[in-house]
Amino acid sequence: MSTAIGFDRLIELDWLDLIASRYAAARDARTAFYETRSVVALTTGGGDSHHNATGKTMTVLARIWLRVSEGQVGLRDRAASLLPSLGPDDRMAIHWAMCELAYPFYLDAASVAGKAIFARDEITQATLRARLTERWGARGTMPPAAQRLLQTWARWGVVAPTEERGRYVGGAPRHVGPRAWWLRLEFMPTIGRRWTWMSFNVRPISSRSCCQT
Repeated sequence: MSTAIGFDRLIELDWLDLIASRYAAARDARTAFYETRSVVALTTGGGDSHHNATGKTMTVLARIWLRVSEGQVGLRDRAASLLPSLGPDDRMAIHWAMCELAYPFYLDAASVAGKAIFARDEITQATLRARLTERWGARGTMPPAAQRLLQTWARWGVVAPTEERGRYVGGAPRHVGPRAWWLRLEFMPTIGRRWTWMSFNVRPISSRSCCQT
């Protein structure tokens, strides 16, 4: 298991959609990277350095969709090809699985958050940080990484902030169509059967119900 936290930036779903769609269209990681970077830079700012906010954000995005291991290329390509035909909840579910696949830290955080929200319908930044510290050890990058994860999930509608700083409640369950559901199941052998937020809150819509009017 990687010992690097890695996922330590605020990530927008639009950026994940963009980098995946650019890769699906061009089938070229370099093209997808730089076309996405030009859009991300409008929000994060900075020049061409890999060490500024844009560069660090692109490192996370590229690890999720472009720099996958050889054994995961086929799964990534199927996911990227399918995304343009899916609705927002379906795409979010696939992005979530890709994040779990790319970052063990993200997978652990999703497990902590999923169990807490299932049990108490809430997760706090302090709880997430403490549980992750137990597994990953105390390090200076842990507090901002935990904070940015929760802020990212709030942007995605997975959690919602409360008036109490650092406390979040669970968002509404997501219902995904059969194509996204079956593709998600393909991730299981690699990710493992971990109980994460997705396990509790992403539910399949049957083919029959999809066609009902």
